[in-house]
Order: sequence, then C-alpha cells, then structure tokens
Amino acid sequence: MVHRLDKADTSAGLVSLRSLAELGLPYHILLYERFLGCPFAAHRDSVSELVGDVLEIAIEEALHQGGISFRKTKRAERITGFDQVPDFLVPNEFNPQVVIEAKITEDDGTARDKVTRVQHLGALAMADQPLDQPKFEVVAGIAGRGFGFAVRT
Repeated sequence: MVHRLDKADTSAGLVSLRSLAELGLPYHILLYERFLGCPFAAHRDSVSELVGDVLEIAIEEALHQGGISFRKTKRAERITGFDQVPDFLVPNEFNPQVVIEAKITEDDGTARDKVTRVQHLGALAMADQPLDQPKFEVVAGIAGRGFGFAVRT
C-alpha cells in the first residue's frame, strides 16, 4: 500500500520539498498525480459513491423505520422540475413534499459545493411561490470533514 503523501516532495514535509527545490527539480515533476496518471484521484473517484452510500443507507433506514413513503433517485436520473435531482423525494416525484440531499464531504471546498447544491434546491422550492409557501421542504444530511455549520433552507 502506498500513501498519497509518500512521495519525494511530501514524505518529510517542507524539508523534502526544500531539498528538491534546491536540486532544481522542475515543478512539473512534482505534480505526481498528473505525472502518474492520477492514481490517487482515480481511486478516490472510484470509491466516492460507496462512501456516500453510507449516509444514504442511514437515511433510507430512518425513513423506513418512520413509516415514511419515499423514492430514492438513481445516479444521473432526470426528473421534471429538477435540474439536479435530489437523493430522496418524499413521498415521490409526482408530489414532492420533502426533498432530501445527502452528501459526505472531504474538505471545506467540497462542503461549500454541497451547501451550494442544497441552496439551489431551496431556490427551486421557492420559485414562483409566495414567500411563506415553498413547493417542498429541503432537508440536507451533510457529514464529514470540512463541514462545521448547519444550514436550514
């Protein structure tokens, strides 16, 4: 097993980076993920859906235990009225009363992206509606590194 930081420029932190810079190593050689064909990024992308499933499975179980009817959407599915389909529609896509978006974050940039997605769902809920009557409620389940605040839309 090779850790993603076990590389010539990162193995000893700033000391290893400084040593390589003093040797005159070209910057493009330091971009290992690009140089090696993104092996770590490829692996991360290949398992990201499995990681996200943990949260979605927990939400499914909670809805089942509560006796709540819902429809879990599929990846890249299209549903009328949603340019980005949420993970769950309660009770269904024909009469959504609640939409649930479940995301696991790995850093603060990813967390911001997820919050933006939830805010967009909130804007869809309010489009062409009186201010106090959204088309549906938006519920976000966001967990992981880089996320330290709650948003209620």
